[in-house]
Amino acid sequence: MLLAVALAQTRASAPAVARQRTELEARIASQTATYDRTTQQVAALQRQVDALKSRELEDTGQGSALADRVAALELQSGQMAVSGPAVQVSLDDAATPPPGTDPSVDRVLDRDLQSVVNGLWAAGAEAVAVNGQRLTALSAIRSAGDAILVDYRPLTRPYVVEAIGDPSSLQTRFSEGAAGRGLQALSTAYGIRSSVQAVGQVILPAASPGELRFARGIDG
Repeated sequence: MLLAVALAQTRASAPAVARQRTELEARIASQTATYDRTTQQVAALQRQVDALKSRELEDTGQGSALADRVAALELQSGQMAVSGPAVQVSLDDAATPPPGTDPSVDRVLDRDLQSVVNGLWAAGAEAVAVNGQRLTALSAIRSAGDAILVDYRPLTRPYVVEAIGDPSSLQTRFSEGAAGRGLQALSTAYGIRSSVQAVGQVILPAASPGELRFARGIDG
């Protein structure tokens, strides 16, 4: 009798659960679209600020030297779009999970992307982006439920990591390092699909401007 009652309650609540899920997905899509529009507006305003800054700094010799220093810092902090030869690492969930494995681990996790990104930095990458989102020292890769977020923006499969650097040495060092061996282990144990290949010229966008909340410069 208890089982029958529980089954009836579950079936009765199913339409409400489905409706809530649909509403939640719509809210997520709406908020993501709003975020994208706001990001584009910020990028457009930042370009205007950069143009005004460059024009003002180039008026004097001292300003020109300062402009060169600012450009170097922007390059190091990811605030400038860059291009160059790259290595591309692609990851995707298992197409056919190995028999007997837990379905929850037959998909790419946030820590898998973290490992790949850290491995590329360690192999000598000069700039890295995940699904077109530029990473900086302030970037965070984390999960929220089943979604993987980069700086609070959800990613969609497949996950593509692009790293600018010398393709031959970068690919070799990554594949032979802990991150590359980890990808092989994920493929063998859980069927996670991945590939590592050198690609031609790629363009990585500038990262969204960040704000330091605790770090402060020391004069002198």
